[in-house]
Amino acid sequence: MSLSPPNPLQTSNHTSANGAFNRPTTVFRKRVASPRVPAEKGYYHLYVSFACPWAHRTLIGRALKALTMTSLGSRETILFLVVVAHMALRSLQHEDDRSFVQYIQFRDTNIYGLSSVNFFSSSEPDLEFFTWLYLFDWIEGKREVVAFQGDIDSITTISAPVNLDMRPVNGQEIPVNVSTYILRVVQYITIVLFGVSCIVCIYILTSQGYVEGLHMLPFNLIAGHVWVGRPLMLLRGITAVCFLSTSTLELVAPHTGLISYFQSPAPNLFSTFLSSTQMSWLVYVVVDSFSIFTSQYTANYSTLSAMAVTLVVFIWSALFPPNHTTSIARSCTVVAVDFDVICSSGIVRIGDVSRFHQLIIVCVCCTFLTFLVERHRHKMPPPNLKMVSFLIYSAAKHEFEQNIHIHWEHNGVYYIDKASATLSGLLTLEYKLSIYIFDVKTWRVYVVPPHEANCPSRFNLPPQLRHAIPLVE
Repeated sequence: MSLSPPNPLQTSNHTSANGAFNRPTTVFRKRVASPRVPAEKGYYHLYVSFACPWAHRTLIGRALKALTMTSLGSRETILFLVVVAHMALRSLQHEDDRSFVQYIQFRDTNIYGLSSVNFFSSSEPDLEFFTWLYLFDWIEGKREVVAFQGDIDSITTISAPVNLDMRPVNGQEIPVNVSTYILRVVQYITIVLFGVSCIVCIYILTSQGYVEGLHMLPFNLIAGHVWVGRPLMLLRGITAVCFLSTSTLELVAPHTGLISYFQSPAPNLFSTFLSSTQMSWLVYVVVDSFSIFTSQYTANYSTLSAMAVTLVVFIWSALFPPNHTTSIARSCTVVAVDFDVICSSGIVRIGDVSRFHQLIIVCVCCTFLTFLVERHRHKMPPPNLKMVSFLIYSAAKHEFEQNIHIHWEHNGVYYIDKASATLSGLLTLEYKLSIYIFDVKTWRVYVVPPHEANCPSRFNLPPQLRHAIPLVE
């Protein structure tokens, strides 16, 4: 391709009649925006601006201002990026081991050599712009900086560009099976307890509100052990501990994906509070497991211990949220030469194992301390009451028996309202003056005949006992 100059550019005279300089307001803009020299096919054209330096700076400033307002956000962002770029440039200038390398052949000889120029070398200022392009490719992963160690010297240079291989993520390689199972278990527990609560509400309506309201407070403690089971309750409590031991990292890609980085947002206090309340499941497992030792003290400290653990864990998590840790250490292992190389760039940890153990210790310790406080508060232990019924679960026995002895006893017969019986796994149905009781715990049906249910004299009973279940063995 030949190189020939185009037709000369005709300039206008900007001098006045007395010889003074007079700058027109439109000539410069016209020449810059729409040159009068048309491009000719097969030729290179060189256009020269006749503007003075301040005009060039004005155009560049306007362009940067437009760029700032459209793609990079605020003007402060531009200034910040300029400062960071200057710091990166100075840092790379002090590290003189990275360089551009190319083969050269001396004129009229067969001798080859290596020519190297350091990144942002002061001897090659015209190469600075292209150096930034190389660095951008390096950051995006399209180039690699490699080091060659020889007997005489070493060379650290940048590679040729390699297009990124983009493939969809294989879902089977992402370890989400455990979290999926835990999610399904938590959903199952929620659905079961929601169904139990609906049945309880139905019994409250059919009993015209004659139920023991205090029995509804330990709903999760009793209904959880009866309808869900201790292992699943333990799993739900451990899930809450895992949430409280994990920090949050979000991948942020501002400026239309120009850059991307991880950001740790401030913890959501509402989510932290909900996770702290879920620690009560672990408390209930501890309370129920040690109820054989605490016996008559269980009813007094069970709810108090759950509230104490929730409060302590929430304050701790709000003031000292879990933090992530990162370690950057590039290491590669050759699995098969020229076939497979496994590289690890670093490790990002969002979970804290020590905090996981500490939360469990806090749960157990708070439960034990509330028991000690309750025992110290009662100089005389609560009396051992008579066994109400073998149909009532152990946790329900400790929670219900005191109120049953006081408010739900008539002529030596103990009664339990249908809503409380549902929490303990007893579903009832009255048919032809008989009471049918289905025990979910043993999967058995019991029938209370009319003469044992005191049906002829039920109208002489107190109002709350007319809709209750007599606990007769």
